Amino acid sequence: MLVVLFISGCVSRRNPDLKTTEVQDLQNRIYELQKRNAEAQVEIQELREKGASGSNSGTSGPTSPAPAPGTAQNAEAQEEALIPGATVDLGEEGPTRSVQPLSPPSSTPASPAGSAVSPSPQPGVPAGVEPDKLYVDGYAQLNSGNFARAQQEFAEFLARSPESDLADDAQYWIGECLFSQKDYRRAILEFRRVIDQYPFGNRVPHAFLKVGLSYLALGDRNRAAESLETVVQAFPKSEVATVAQATLDEIKKSSPH
Repeated sequence: MLVVLFISGCVSRRNPDLKTTEVQDLQNRIYELQKRNAEAQVEIQELREKGASGSNSGTSGPTSPAPAPGTAQNAEAQEEALIPGATVDLGEEGPTRSVQPLSPPSSTPASPAGSAVSPSPQPGVPAGVEPDKLYVDGYAQLNSGNFARAQQEFAEFLARSPESDLADDAQYWIGECLFSQKDYRRAILEFRRVIDQYPFGNRVPHAFLKVGLSYLALGDRNRAAESLETVVQAFPKSEVATVAQATLDEIKKSSPH
């Protein structure tokens, strides 16, 4: 599996010396780590597809499998999650992100175990596309800012491969698409699914962080702080915890005394 701030403009008015750019820098650091990791994952999936294609065409000799996500050499990078185009704006209108709008997602439920009926593909997704390619294509669309298409690809991937090692990643990206659209309420629901359905996955700390940021964007500081504190306490040595703590500090500084 593959292994993310917001405060009202009153902060800068009350204390102009607050280094809000430090929070931006932390988030950008995470983004760079996550981008490299996600790109590596795409390459792995493409290598797998090429290997499978070579085997089917009669290529002689065994094909060495590509290293699976989560192996030791990728563990540090895979601890981080991709946040496409993450930036922080602490302006008068509250938390914002510089992203393109996203169409509401269309969800395709996975077929029950043992069912012979394949789930219907999302609009615009060819029925014959292999699940791994859906994930690779979804990431490519996400990285290009085509959030609606990316969401379709990831939803279809989940419908076809609910037990995949990449399922929690796909679920996380769906939440990220909604967050990028500033559809924070629905984003919370999707990030919660990461936490509830994949409790041992490495997307959990990032999902808690994004739940906190979504609540903060909605003006619910209590729930935001609760989720952010979970990140700090449960994952204290992660970059995600550093961002969560910086956000908590900003919340405290901007709270009425």
